[in-house]
Amino acid sequence: MLELIKKDEDKVLYQNLLDGLDSEKQKEYFSDVLAYKFYERDYKESLDSLGYGGLSDVVEQKEILKSFYEEAKDESDYFKDFEDYLVRFKAEMMLENPYKLFSTWRAEEVKLEVPNG
Repeated sequence: MLELIKKDEDKVLYQNLLDGLDSEKQKEYFSDVLAYKFYERDYKESLDSLGYGGLSDVVEQKEILKSFYEEAKDESDYFKDFEDYLVRFKAEMMLENPYKLFSTWRAEEVKLEVPNG
């Protein structure tokens, strides 16, 4: 996980946050590289979708880490979903294409679920 963190001060923050988690499950969630990569990209795309330009260019990684930490601490459904191997496979596929927005993937998924009638 540390190899994904760019600044040394953010690496220290990550380690401190990790050490502050209570359960092994929370630590496992917070250390999940695939879940973090997906979370970081989704976080940035969500900021950019607000219509104010490239907000993802100015958000600091420590803000994303803190938000990711809160999800792990709460043992949120985000991480529970990542326990499913199909979710992990889909996340890997989505991350492989840096040009296709996650919102596009989601819209296509909803389109497939709507019955023709």
